[in-house]
Amino acid sequence: MPDRWGHPLDHHHLLSGMTTCIHMRSRTLIRALITLVLALHCFVWTVPETALAEYKGMLSGDKFMELVSHASSQVVVVNFWATWCGPCRQEFPALMALRKQYNEKELFVMGISLDYNPGAVKFFADKVGFNYPIYVDGGEIAPAFKVTAIPRILVFVDGKLEASHVGYMSETSLNSLIKPLISSVPSQQVQKKS
Repeated sequence: MPDRWGHPLDHHHLLSGMTTCIHMRSRTLIRALITLVLALHCFVWTVPETALAEYKGMLSGDKFMELVSHASSQVVVVNFWATWCGPCRQEFPALMALRKQYNEKELFVMGISLDYNPGAVKFFADKVGFNYPIYVDGGEIAPAFKVTAIPRILVFVDGKLEASHVGYMSETSLNSLIKPLISSVPSQQVQKKS
């Protein structure tokens, strides 16, 4: 039996064509599924365009202490997290909203990832679009503060640790924790965001 162009077909040729067709459909289906998963992932993690990712790289213990101590007129919120941590991911919108709510002279927020792969953290930070700096722990910070579970929030005022919380915090809970501390900073040093 000839094909539509008049070439003779044998059963090997016919099976080869069917196999190629099945492989092409399988590849198309797989590509479509991958595209769908990526699209859903991006849809779930869409953030306002005003939020810019600020991946800063590895952070040593000395540099961390310098950042905290030089923010003496601010409340400093440090969030320990990881890309694979579900509760950490749930907490990001609350931290970004907190960052938007207060003036930079009042509040400094920073994220410290406990992931081992800085490249994965940078990729993740670019996708999420954090509006505060993101670092990767160089191996000294989490042990110094006995961070054994995440998410973990540390809050510093005038370079001193004032609060610590393990586990997910909602935006309301974060505000309840931060607002009194910001109020405790002398008013001549800070201005409320309009």
